[in-house]
Amino acid sequence: MTPQSDRIGTRLLIISDTHGEVFPTEHAPTMPVDVAIHCGDLTEESKLEEYAVTLKLLQGIQAPLKLAIAGNHDFSLDTNAFQRILQSSALGPQDDEAVVSTYGKYGQAEAMFAASGITLLSEGIHSFVLHNGAKLMVYASPYTPSKSAGWGYQYIPRPVTYATSDASSTSPHTRVYPDDGHLWAIPDNIDIAITHSPPHGLLDRTQDAIRGGAHGLFAAVERARPRLHCFGHIHEGWGAKLVAWRSSASDNNLPSTIAGHQGATLEGQNPPSHLTHIDNSASTLIESLQTLKPGKFDPDEVKEEKKVRLERLRAEAKCEARCEDKKTLFVNASIQGDGEALQLPWIVHIDLPRAE
Repeated sequence: MTPQSDRIGTRLLIISDTHGEVFPTEHAPTMPVDVAIHCGDLTEESKLEEYAVTLKLLQGIQAPLKLAIAGNHDFSLDTNAFQRILQSSALGPQDDEAVVSTYGKYGQAEAMFAASGITLLSEGIHSFVLHNGAKLMVYASPYTPSKSAGWGYQYIPRPVTYATSDASSTSPHTRVYPDDGHLWAIPDNIDIAITHSPPHGLLDRTQDAIRGGAHGLFAAVERARPRLHCFGHIHEGWGAKLVAWRSSASDNNLPSTIAGHQGATLEGQNPPSHLTHIDNSASTLIESLQTLKPGKFDPDEVKEEKKVRLERLRAEAKCEARCEDKKTLFVNASIQGDGEALQLPWIVHIDLPRAE
């Protein structure tokens, strides 16, 4: 671990799932930050005009570095999905004048980001030297599990009934693991994981009370244990949780992790789980929709407390959280809420190593 004296305090603004909408003036983030991050679903229908709105939103944020990933709604950034959707729909061929006018040619939406000074991250590992002198290492992935994989950057998950390995290594710090249908190559030396999908079991519960996160993503994050993992996709999962991990699977007689085995297939073993690999007694739910919205059975005084806190946060146009050593801060930064409601962006404080 880098000594505290060699670390630089860094402020991040994190949003996700804006779906081609802008912040109302009274809720627009105004605090200067070192890095702005958008975790995907930049658009609703992947139209050029929606990308233009999102780029304008990002350009309005005071940050010298602005990072974005795609989400499942941003299918025109996924050439394979774009081709498939054009072929299977009534939109017409890619060179059709109406299609080009609405969605652009292959690569056109991506070029808009480069022209606007916004870094659109492909899946993989990225390194940056920040304006404040810190070094930032991130892992990015736009992929989400889906029953049909009909949108962009989606895969159909396989049932996870055992831990497997045969782990290959693409660098001294990176291992790739087969999982529930996608390969999550998250190294153990990154600072931040930026994904569109939540990990299974963390801020991923849908309005139908179903966990919508990716099993394999949880396994990969549990192994890498970055300081911060930010995502979106499940709008109802908005919130932040500071997670303390169990020290190790072997120390706690836990199910074996995918990451913990190289060359052994453990039939019958369960994959890593938020129920077994997180020390919930030492973890903290910082905020969620449940902590801010009045519940059906809340006493009147609790409803009033929630109302006052929500009004204060809306006046500040943000929620804040801080990363801690030996823990992972999970942030679901979905901005789009129920109906026309907007959920708050997150300001996250993290100490990063000084660039050499």
